[in-house]
Amino acid sequence: MDPVVKSLHACFSEYAAACGDRPFLSDSTRSYTVREGYAEAVSLANALYDGGVRGGFSVALRCERSLECCLLFYALRFLGAVAVLCDPHTEAEQFLAASGTGIAADGYLAREIDTWVLKTGEKRREIAFLHAREEARFPMEEGLFRPAVVIFTSGSSGRSKAVMLSEYGIINHCRNDLFSGARREGEFGLVVLPLHHAFGVSCITAAVVAHGSLFFPAKTDCETVLSDIETRRITHLEGVPSLYHALAWSNHLLKRDTSSLVTGMVGGAPVTKEQFEEIEAGLGVRLIAGYGMSEYIGITTGRYEDPLEIRAASVGKFEPMNRGYILGEDGEELPPMQVGEICVAGPSMMLGYFGDEEGTRAAVDERGRLHTGDLGYVDEAGYVFVTGRKKDIIIRNGNNLSARKIEEALLSVEGISDAAVVALTHPVYGEVPAALVVSHADMPPTEEVILQKLKAILPKNELPVRFLFAEEMPLTPSGKTDKGRVKELFS
Repeated sequence: MDPVVKSLHACFSEYAAACGDRPFLSDSTRSYTVREGYAEAVSLANALYDGGVRGGFSVALRCERSLECCLLFYALRFLGAVAVLCDPHTEAEQFLAASGTGIAADGYLAREIDTWVLKTGEKRREIAFLHAREEARFPMEEGLFRPAVVIFTSGSSGRSKAVMLSEYGIINHCRNDLFSGARREGEFGLVVLPLHHAFGVSCITAAVVAHGSLFFPAKTDCETVLSDIETRRITHLEGVPSLYHALAWSNHLLKRDTSSLVTGMVGGAPVTKEQFEEIEAGLGVRLIAGYGMSEYIGITTGRYEDPLEIRAASVGKFEPMNRGYILGEDGEELPPMQVGEICVAGPSMMLGYFGDEEGTRAAVDERGRLHTGDLGYVDEAGYVFVTGRKKDIIIRNGNNLSARKIEEALLSVEGISDAAVVALTHPVYGEVPAALVVSHADMPPTEEVILQKLKAILPKNELPVRFLFAEEMPLTPSGKTDKGRVKELFS
């Protein structure tokens, strides 16, 4: 399977020509067909061009989860501008300054009450949504291999980095997902996760590339999401395990009809076979595990046709256009079944970290391979198994313990819905494991019960020496476990 050299504008134009009357974007009050969505993106691009936005111009987009934000993203790409995606919970200027990446923007796009405003220097221009067709007044500057999108790593394992992605890479990532069946032609997706992270970029790009549709719920609480799945007949969902756990648990009580769901992409944290079974039974969805990161959105993905045993245990195979490697400490490729660092190369590779050439060189070697920092192995059939992080290792008395392995053991204990293991400093052993446990069971397991279960599956030095219990797991804005905050809870 070869990558395509095609812009988002070209993909969108073709989609509108082929399926113009198909529903495309909607929320509880408004809707766009594909043709209307394309026309709106063109009119927005005209307005941004009139406001001074040009190809290569960087625009900080305060990335709320809404139809308007999605359409503005498309418009920026039509112009060849760089969309710098910012957390909507703070002003974009403050967000960029707090990121510590040194990145600045030529312009800023944000909603002010009910109006979207473009700010460039001292100028301020309101951007109207016209719901009308206009001819493009701007030159098409596609720049497929230049920076198109900037997203920020969550900083859960270190300081945040500004990751530059190309349009070429994002589009071919979405095509990879289509080939594997993780996405399906014409899917109807529910937008629950933030748009300013890798999941969001993938979601709104795939709506065009996979000829799909998106619905934006008014709220993301379980009752609203489950109601929307039922009434809108949603076919595709994507999110982190904690989202699926919460939805499946809530649906035991709410009894919503979620039978329209076909696929559910899950990533960001481990999910046990038992949890796969509970989620699939609770929601009637076929879960497909994926593995990626800001620097390379789609590294591996499960196949739709894979049996549950494979989908639950592995993160699938390297996607078709990717070249995957398991490397030993000496940098040499390891044979199947041997654990090493997971590395990948291919069209979806980041262009680099903004303003951080040293960091880019540390992440991408001279052979063009991204070093993920994750440990894992490939079996004889080509399935990838993630075993932990190189930096998520607990060194106890000179022995390397995998936090991920201990977390997976905890998740196998009945009544535990989420778990995070961190290293605590110890005067004798150097480091010891400690666990934060989340349970939604009516009768949560006690520390004594948990330890009794763990002793049957873990060696003594891997047993957590401290436990904390919480109603919910601290998460980064992208929905991953925030290990830094977890560790602070033990202090």
